[in-house]
Amino acid sequence: MNGLTGSIPEEIGGLINLVELNLVYNSFTGPIPHTIGRLSRLSVLHFGSNNLTGMIPQEISDLGSLSVLNLSSNSLIVPIPSFVANFSQLASLDLSGLNLRGRMEELFVGRAGLKRWNFSSLPNMQYLFLRDNYLSGRLPPFFCTMNSLRALDLSRNQLSSEIPSCWWEMKALQMMILESNHLSGRVPLSSNGITPPLLSLHLANNSMTGEFPLALESCKELVILDLGDNKFVGDIPTWVGDSFPSLKILRLRSNMFRGVIPPQLSRLGKLQLLDLAHNNLTGRIPSSFGNLTAMAKRQQVAVLDGSQFTYMESIMIVWKGAELSFQQNLALVTGIDLSSNSLSQAIPTELTNLSGLLFLNLSGNHLTGGIPRKVGNLEWANTGRKPDANIG
Repeated sequence: MNGLTGSIPEEIGGLINLVELNLVYNSFTGPIPHTIGRLSRLSVLHFGSNNLTGMIPQEISDLGSLSVLNLSSNSLIVPIPSFVANFSQLASLDLSGLNLRGRMEELFVGRAGLKRWNFSSLPNMQYLFLRDNYLSGRLPPFFCTMNSLRALDLSRNQLSSEIPSCWWEMKALQMMILESNHLSGRVPLSSNGITPPLLSLHLANNSMTGEFPLALESCKELVILDLGDNKFVGDIPTWVGDSFPSLKILRLRSNMFRGVIPPQLSRLGKLQLLDLAHNNLTGRIPSSFGNLTAMAKRQQVAVLDGSQFTYMESIMIVWKGAELSFQQNLALVTGIDLSSNSLSQAIPTELTNLSGLLFLNLSGNHLTGGIPRKVGNLEWANTGRKPDANIG
């Protein structure tokens, strides 16, 4: 990150041997120069997070060697559909935050008299990020043919449909981020018994229904699972504690889950963040939660083990009525939020084993007895302060 300003000069087209051009996180203004098309050897082009304006020049399509293209978070106008026509080598495309508009089934599937974005000509596509736009309509089955796709982010759009069952059969997909749309229905089961090798699944802030998705039981590599702010019902299955040995973040808040909290969740030895707030859970807080070993120590590694992406994922945490988004320091967050349920009986003293907790929220329940004396032994992970504990 630098503080470069001004416009991108036309003379940049003279750097004909340039292989990588990275101007991300600056304050460049004005249009992308048409001379960009002269950089025929360019493989990586990062213009993301600037203040660029105007139409993306058609000459950019002459960059047939591009493998990485990031134009995100600018005020550019994207020419559809010719924009991606010649990028046969493209492996990563980020058009997030560009005010893209239109119905997905028209942009990607086409309709009479209109061409479509021809992603079938991009066999090497591995990373596709279209978040923070105004895309609407249905999730197209077209993505199912992208056999190399590893990461897909369509979050913060206006998409409204069920997830196509074939999406659950994308054999390379490791990260699926669909949060903050208007998606509905159940998480589908694969028709052929194959599930993607998911590391991260973000479905929060939609209108998904049904019980805890059975399709997830075979996703053994999950590191992040966020189903919060939906309409899921039923019990939290006991198999969750045995199916996700690598799980670090489990966020199920603001649904309609009922029943007791499965003690088997304590088998999630790498779990750092557990958010079950605002459900209909009853019974006692499992004393076995004292065995959540990743919460019993300070987290000092600033990346999520198992994540193979430089892409920044984020998780929303609600604390004292404020929504806090954790992104760059996501791997350092440790906490438990069981607030606003119908939990009863005493707070188990075993929770005091979790000395790595940054926050503990048990408010809005029917807990009895006193606060365990050893709660004072819990430490703030980075500063040595006492943790924020909301018990009432």
